[in-house]
Amino acid sequence: MVFWRMAGLELRFLGDFEVRRDGRAVPLPPSRKTRALLAYLCLQPRRFRREQLCQLLWEVPDDPRGSLRWSLSKLRHLLDDRERSRVLADRDSVGVETEGVSIDMRELRQLAEGDLAKVPLEALEAAATRYRGNVLEGLEFSNFHDFHSWCVAERERSLRDRAALLTELVKRLADEPERALPHVRALVGLSPYEESHRATLIRLLNAARQFGEAEEQFQLGLRILKEAAIPSSGALLAARRAPRIDAPPRRQHFGEPAAPVRELAAAPVTPGLFGREAERAFIACALDEVTGKSRCAMLLLSGAPGIGKTRVLQMAQALARDSGAFVLQAAAFESDAIRPFALWIDALRALDCTGQDPMFGDTDMANRDRLFARLSDLITRESAQHPVVLLFDDVQWCDESSAAALHYVARMNRERAFLGLLAARDSELRDNAPVQQALRGLRRDGLLREIDLGPLASDALAQLIDERAPGADSKRLSVECGGNPLLAIELARAVLRGSVGGSLDDLIRERLARFGVVGADVLRWAALLSPRIDVGRLVKVSGLDAAEVGAALDIAERHAMLHATDRGLDFAHELIARAVYNDISPLRRQVMHRRIAELLEKDTAQDLARAADLAHHATLSGDTGLAARAMVCAGRLCLRFFANDDAQSLARKGLQLAETLSDAERVCVEIDLQEILLAARPADDWEAAARHFAALAERALDHGALCDGMIVF
Repeated sequence: MVFWRMAGLELRFLGDFEVRRDGRAVPLPPSRKTRALLAYLCLQPRRFRREQLCQLLWEVPDDPRGSLRWSLSKLRHLLDDRERSRVLADRDSVGVETEGVSIDMRELRQLAEGDLAKVPLEALEAAATRYRGNVLEGLEFSNFHDFHSWCVAERERSLRDRAALLTELVKRLADEPERALPHVRALVGLSPYEESHRATLIRLLNAARQFGEAEEQFQLGLRILKEAAIPSSGALLAARRAPRIDAPPRRQHFGEPAAPVRELAAAPVTPGLFGREAERAFIACALDEVTGKSRCAMLLLSGAPGIGKTRVLQMAQALARDSGAFVLQAAAFESDAIRPFALWIDALRALDCTGQDPMFGDTDMANRDRLFARLSDLITRESAQHPVVLLFDDVQWCDESSAAALHYVARMNRERAFLGLLAARDSELRDNAPVQQALRGLRRDGLLREIDLGPLASDALAQLIDERAPGADSKRLSVECGGNPLLAIELARAVLRGSVGGSLDDLIRERLARFGVVGADVLRWAALLSPRIDVGRLVKVSGLDAAEVGAALDIAERHAMLHATDRGLDFAHELIARAVYNDISPLRRQVMHRRIAELLEKDTAQDLARAADLAHHATLSGDTGLAARAMVCAGRLCLRFFANDDAQSLARKGLQLAETLSDAERVCVEIDLQEILLAARPADDWEAAARHFAALAERALDHGALCDGMIVF
């Protein structure tokens, strides 16, 4: 019996976001917000006012109405066919007709709400395989409160549906431990704080004679109950002491290790660049041109994640060094999107061995224009002596101040030997309005050229596999990976370990399992801290012994999960960190983010530079009070660097979060946030603002917050 059918149009919102037509994957729109809008409309079969959708995913500077029109045009191309127009829109409202469309979340819900006891075992197992992954992974948009709240609610509902399905499976397979283990592991992953589920896992592991993992699961269960401040019911201890004679020991063929892990060949210090001769020639020509003609040029290198953009930037860096150029380089990170001038600060710190950035450390700086001018003067001064090459990676996550400064510096140095290379994921670049504005300005000024980095040719992929994973069948794997170098390397390493292929997330999940229970948990904490994995902080938040953490990190580095950078350890690729992060239950993610945010909140009192990290983790912690206070810290950081628009946006978000707090807690946070709004933009009506602050002060004094009340007066 099958509880789903192959439809002409399939929408998959669990795990990897996918649209399929007649069994084939359809290219997705190059915008994460457009994909999020698709899910929002399809999972709620009704019409929405255009104004409501504009506020859902876009801010005023992003041209919400224009962005919505663009997104709807992409959805029409994706969903409509000759027989039917599924996107229904008029001047006032928008909806999507989903009749006859296969939607995985809807099918899972129908199955879970039915009588699972009557469903054949084979159908349940097939459903457990089909319905995996979290809802809209990577599309949470925590900066948009209403959409984020809806997404969290849908995610929790789908988790309950999957848990019901897996619970029924584990119940049916209680007498077949080996067959039940994958399902009970998945169940524990969904509900890590449900002690009875982990107790069942421990009993089944003991029954399958996997005593080592059973003990590790017992210790992990106690540790994560403690991290969430949940008292143990005693179920874990009872399962640990259960008799271990329920099943014969697992058979193992002679010579087969219990957990085969093949030591990978060490990656070369400077890996080869294969199949990018055209891009290399283009960049070399551009460098010669800006040097010979003293003319500024900006190159935008765009492509899919894992396609090799960072490796091309490394090649460009080598060309620049060989030509005697002055090089500035940095990478943007998703968690740094609200840190003003993040790219420029990191690039300048990389030049200075002391780690200082005097250009941005001047507290007497009058305004943002002065900061722009200082950056421009640096480029002017250096370009008078030698070419200047700027390398910015992952600019799809670039902050507004860095993007504006980039356009200003390029425009002011258009007659200088100045070459900039910007790498970005084409699927996420459109959603960054400040970067789009900077790119439009560069195009208008005639300074921008664009390089589309496509799939790598199969012969080049074969060379890459031979270098990074000697012994793998490079010819076969170079065809299977779809031209993606990162996937090619991971597939090759999986083959060497004796594993089967799959998606990148599947491959990373399989690798994670080989690190053992403790090692995998260390890497999960590291994924939350990435890209700045501070070992001391990792020990604090994980609750593990420093020796255990160090051993796990060493093994991960040996097996190419982690590598050393100028910032310390980090994952070999952001997609690997993301895959590890995706393996964490959404419920546990919140607890882990809250633990990190609480630690950072103490540090931020002395170091405002940590405010961006605090805001990132607090927003994802599920603690609205902590998140609202974090918006205060982040807003003050933005004011320090004259990022007034960002400060206003953060303050408004903080006020929205504060609405759910008690009045005593809300009034203190509200005073701080209103001060940020006033500092970012003078009040249009000073008398009304004064009356509002006086009312806040009276409320603060009523609740005994004397300091806050007196500050306002």
